[in-house]
This record gives sequence, structure tokens and C-alpha cells, in this order.
Amino acid sequence: MESHQTSRGGGVWTSGAILALALLFLPLSAGAVTKNWIGDSGMWSGSSNWNPPGQPQEGDEVRLVQNDSRNRVVSYDNTLYPEARLQGLTIDARGSGEMILLLLPGQQPQQIYPLYADYAIVGELGRQGILSHAGGEAYFNLLIIGDRPGSRGQYYLYGGLLKAGIEVIGNSGTGIFEQSGGGNDYSWLLLGAETGSYGRYTLSGGTLSGHHGARIGINGVGEFVQTGGVHNITEYLNVGNGTYDQRGGKPIPVI
Repeated sequence: MESHQTSRGGGVWTSGAILALALLFLPLSAGAVTKNWIGDSGMWSGSSNWNPPGQPQEGDEVRLVQNDSRNRVVSYDNTLYPEARLQGLTIDARGSGEMILLLLPGQQPQQIYPLYADYAIVGELGRQGILSHAGGEAYFNLLIIGDRPGSRGQYYLYGGLLKAGIEVIGNSGTGIFEQSGGGNDYSWLLLGAETGSYGRYTLSGGTLSGHHGARIGINGVGEFVQTGGVHNITEYLNVGNGTYDQRGGKPIPVI
């Protein structure tokens, strides 16, 4: 078991500086429509599941938010607008139930619907926002899991590909990311960004690729546990108020 406690590579950016940089590259869509999920469990393509009615399209703001005790699963099948890029996606459960967005592999190549959004928040204020990624592809400029104080968000990557510019696991809340397969391709990975936050990344399979760097425990607490899989970083790994615990998998190469 290897535990990394020190910085490697070049200079260290603060979480605020990295997030500010990300916001500069988020385009503003003047004609965006906010689409709220009002159904129980169902398909993304179901027009009546949305208010206003109709499947989300280019530039829309999508909110999968519930406030009751029901567990809801939204199965992603972007049949009408497979290339549409959302302005934002929020997955949050503020009651005792769960709100889950499910990305599944298609039975045929044409049935795989990529998900594009300028930003995605999993766990904004509540504690049961979940993104379950078993197949297909998801592309975000900014991904935040566990956004505000007291919130909790969870991302489970079993298969397919996630590609994000900046991934914040535990912004001001609690963020949990578990990867057992597939690929996660990031520029910056931040665990435990702000004071009072907690971010945990567990890698047991698949490939995690960083094109710039990872910071574990910035102003909050961060934990990275690797029991399998591969983690590649091209610039630096910095461990501050947290731990990088390598119990298995391919040793991390830091250039």
C-alpha cells in the first residue's frame, strides 16, 4: 500500500482560481429554456415528463430535482436531439428519496446517446443526487459533485466514457465518485475544494487520465483510494489535507 502525502510536479493552483478559469469558458445562452423533471421514473425522451413539455434541446437548462420520498430513475435516451449541448444539468434530491440519472449502453451503436452539458451539478442542496454511468459518453466543461454546504452527490462510473475539463468532488458539500470501469478523462481533478467539504474518489477498475493535475484536500478534506485500474497524470499530483492511498492497480506515473 502506497500513501502519497507530498506535491509532485509544478506549481499549485487554488481551487478558486481553477473554478474562475472554468467559468470564463462557459458560454451563455440567451435563449435557454429551463426544463424541470415532473414525472416519476421514466425516459428522458418522454415529452410529458418535462415542464414545459418536450425533450430538452440545445442550450436548455435541465433540472432533475425532487422534494419528496419517492425514488426516481431518469433513463437517458436523447432521441430527438442527440447532438444537443445543454447549458446546465442539475441532479438533486431534497426529500428522502433518490434522484438518479442513468446512462446505459445502447443495444446498437445508433442507440448510444452522448450527453453534452457546459456544466453538471450532482447534489446541489440535497443528499441523494446520483449519476449512474454504465455506458455511453458524457462531456462536461465543469462537473461538480456535492456543491453547497450540507449537500451530497454521488457519481458511479461502471462503463463508457466521462470527459470533463474540471471535476470537483466535494465543492462545499460531500462528493463521492466511484469508478469500477470505463474511462474518466479530466484536465483538473479537485477533491475537497472549500472549507467544510469532503471529496472521495475510489478507483477499482477502468482508466483515469489527467491532462493537467489533481489536488487532494484543498480547503476541505480529500481522499483518493486506488484498489485497481490505471491512473495517469501528465503534470502533477498534490496532496494537501487528505490522502492518496494506492492499494492496488497500476502505479501512478507522474511526469
